[in-house]
Amino acid sequence: MKRLKEKKNLYIIISYIILLGIIPTTLIFSNSIADKMGKYMRDTMENSAELCAEMIERQYENDMHMLESLAEQLSNSFDDNPELAIERMTSFAKRYGMKRVAFSYPDGVTLTTDNSEFNMKGGENFERALLGERILSDVIVDRADGKLINVYVIPVYHKDLEEIVGVLAAVYNSETFEEILAASAFHGEGYTYIVDSKGKIIINSNHYNAITELENLYDYMSEYDGNAAASLKTKLENQGDGFFEIQRNRQDNLYTYFKKISINDWYV
Repeated sequence: MKRLKEKKNLYIIISYIILLGIIPTTLIFSNSIADKMGKYMRDTMENSAELCAEMIERQYENDMHMLESLAEQLSNSFDDNPELAIERMTSFAKRYGMKRVAFSYPDGVTLTTDNSEFNMKGGENFERALLGERILSDVIVDRADGKLINVYVIPVYHKDLEEIVGVLAAVYNSETFEEILAASAFHGEGYTYIVDSKGKIIINSNHYNAITELENLYDYMSEYDGNAAASLKTKLENQGDGFFEIQRNRQDNLYTYFKKISINDWYV
């Protein structure tokens, strides 16, 4: 009987030893799975951000190249035959799905493909283009109908001289970029914004999970984690790329990856 009791106690001791051995092993295994999932999450988001950035940059360069080709073709027509210039701009706008194409003389007087009347004198982008810059605006409100647009603006040079004779602008509905941002990640649960280093939403997301009324990313993040918002602000101001997460509640984490793109002060 004594031997049976000792044997039973031995089994109990061995069971505890095995149990204590299983617990640390399980924790190590769980941590390993969590690390792998974290790496998968980060890698997937990084790849999605890089793809989105590449698509936006390609769209930007293609649009700029088309507009520069038009400017070169029409460089002398705006003075010699403005009616023909408008006709060609109208055909160009229809072919490439632009809302409007406009040419502004140095005094600000503007010819447009939809007969909108503007004088661009004093406008920031207009004045910058007269100095030789090419520009893509943030999302702005169209003066003509109040809808959201992006505007490409470039200088137009005299065909035989280096003199700038005016400014050519192509107006797109902002949906052009929103469609690029609509490319989904994580089985349709992920969504994308374009922001600047101040956290301002440049191009919003129309994804069903996204907060479409969002105006500033830092303000939104600060509601949940002020330190994370401050960290993101510092990284964006230093033009970095990175990954971080915010716990919005006990069951809901927000994972974010950001990447600088080569347009203005923009980040995906």
